[in-house]
Amino acid sequence: MKDLTIFENELIPVYQNEKQERLVDARELHEFLEVGRDFTTWIKDKINKYDFIENYDYAVTLTKTGERQNVIKHDYILKLDMAKEIAMVENNERGKQVRRYFIEVEKRYREMKTQEQKRIVQREAGKIVRNMLTDTIKERIPDSPNKHFMYPNYTRLIYKILFNKTVSELRAERGLSKKDNLREHFNADELKEIQALENTVTGLINLGMGYKEIKGILNQRYLKQIA
Repeated sequence: MKDLTIFENELIPVYQNEKQERLVDARELHEFLEVGRDFTTWIKDKINKYDFIENYDYAVTLTKTGERQNVIKHDYILKLDMAKEIAMVENNERGKQVRRYFIEVEKRYREMKTQEQKRIVQREAGKIVRNMLTDTIKERIPDSPNKHFMYPNYTRLIYKILFNKTVSELRAERGLSKKDNLREHFNADELKEIQALENTVTGLINLGMGYKEIKGILNQRYLKQIA
């Protein structure tokens, strides 16, 4: 259990491993179902009766317990599909309740995966737009001691317009350190908005506009959108 993280924790905890498999502790499931049989007899009966396969449907972990560490405790970690099936065949109100809960957990997981895939696609597209902006700054803005500040200045401006927060405030809000890449922690919709404004900035620089003029135009457009 030490290598698992909690994915959902409403009726009973649903864990996740490094393979992103959703897992349930059979002891916690047994306790919630209130089946009235001792745990070991109950879980072994379910495994034998429904032909569950070790290391496919479930895994067994051994833990030494007791003052002298001379008692071996068997824990059964179930994949979510096995836990759903056990809840279904238990055929009581708690079984129905936890089975619906497991189905909802799977639905949330699929939605999260879809959103993560969208974020990855948007992030890759954003890298192209960002490179266009940096190339435009290099080519179109006259050399000066402060030229290397232009890209971070535009980035800070875009974040302030979209989120009404500074870079430091965004990092604090998302629990990030200065070493963390802030863009890796935006969702797909946020990345899309950033990409759109960077595209606009690139176009305005190509028209010969300076930072103050571009800042005024972006602020004006944003105020119109939220009015």
